[in-house]
Amino acid sequence: PGTLDMIGGALTITNGLDVFGVLLLDGDPPILTSYGPATIESGGKVIVTGAGAVLDFSPNLANPITAPVVVENFGKIVAKFGGDIEFIDATVTNEAANAGNTDPATTTPAGRIESVGEDAVVDFTDVTFKNGGVVVAKDSGGVFFVNTDVTNDVGGKIPNYVPSPKWG
Repeated sequence: PGTLDMIGGALTITNGLDVFGVLLLDGDPPILTSYGPATIESGGKVIVTGAGAVLDFSPNLANPITAPVVVENFGKIVAKFGGDIEFIDATVTNEAANAGNTDPATTTPAGRIESVGEDAVVDFTDVTFKNGGVVVAKDSGGVFFVNTDVTNDVGGKIPNYVPSPKWG
């Protein structure tokens, strides 16, 4: 697996994103939008770092026929030092250890979603989120669940998460 380092500009992916290596958004700042299904494979990493760097998993409102936004994370998704990751109107699964693993001789780690460092943000807005892995904010990073249905499965960890009261 290789590395794609996006250091500026904007890129929109409409038909699916599959990350086996490293997808790095840093620099001038880059903006990556994924309108369709996305899979971060075991060992795959998505790192969004620096002020203004944004990764947006959301539906294409201009084209209502596009595939639903479904994100499956078997790897690691990280916002660092001002980076911003947004899951909007999506179904997101942060997979448990060994999820999808067909090799009994190998153990694969759980999916991990992190916000690390000041002004780093991971935002779940209008999301159905199933967590079998780890979601964590460290060193003044923030993870926000807004109008989001969270299912924290056995083995799933979201330190300091307090569900919002249901209004209505």
